[in-house]
Amino acid sequence: MTTGRPGTRTRIYVERGRSRGVVELSGNIPITRGAWGTWLVVEEPAVFAAGLLRQQLEARGVTITGGTRSVVNDAPARAQLMLRRSAAGDYPFRGALAVRRSMPLDELVSMINSRSRRSSGRVARNAGTFAAGARAVAEFLTKDVGIPQSAVQVTDGSGLSLLDETTPRALVQLLAHMRRSSESRAFYHSLPVVGEGLSGRMADTPAVGRLRGKTGTLSDVSALAGYVTTQDGEELAFAIIVNDAPSIRRARDVQDSIGVRLSLLNRGLTRASRPAEP
Repeated sequence: MTTGRPGTRTRIYVERGRSRGVVELSGNIPITRGAWGTWLVVEEPAVFAAGLLRQQLEARGVTITGGTRSVVNDAPARAQLMLRRSAAGDYPFRGALAVRRSMPLDELVSMINSRSRRSSGRVARNAGTFAAGARAVAEFLTKDVGIPQSAVQVTDGSGLSLLDETTPRALVQLLAHMRRSSESRAFYHSLPVVGEGLSGRMADTPAVGRLRGKTGTLSDVSALAGYVTTQDGEELAFAIIVNDAPSIRRARDVQDSIGVRLSLLNRGLTRASRPAEP
């Protein structure tokens, strides 16, 4: 990094270093500028979380020996024991120093609108690991939903990996499947609705109260997918993905205009306006 003269433009580039856990900064920052910050995707979330827990424990006087690592294959023996106890209806946490129970899954989905890959793996494959969860999700998408394997690729649990891929058609297929599933109500109501959770999007338009969906944003990608109720009461599933967007704001404006148009759709009026066939 170099220090620039007052009034010069801040240009800071963030890249991953050649060593694990190293972040490299380069560019220019004017000498008069205040604090600067940015977001960076955690490369190994499990190790990151374990490291934070270790710091908090050590800060409270707990002595920890050994290194910090994550397990990416089968669950450790201790976890397997808890799973067996749980399956047998027993209290799984006997001998634990502390236990914190999360809110119910449907409430978690409403908050993050994404099922826990690790929980999926525990239920489907009896292993609370990311690898098991990713396999469970991939099987659900391809076997239960019927999405072609070429249309979706699950790599990490957050969707922020450059290796995560899907198509708008695959998302619509998934949305249609979920509306027919036994979890339809919980999933549907987990999506924020225009005018409430989707604040600032399509305000004061016919889409208010009639469109609910999940947004997705990366540095040059913007997406919106969900359901919309048309003017004549028909429910539609939709998905819009804009890649390599020169302006995220412009991409969102286009998505919003499409959402509003869908909410105004009336197939009866559309058919009535067509010229009579000979």
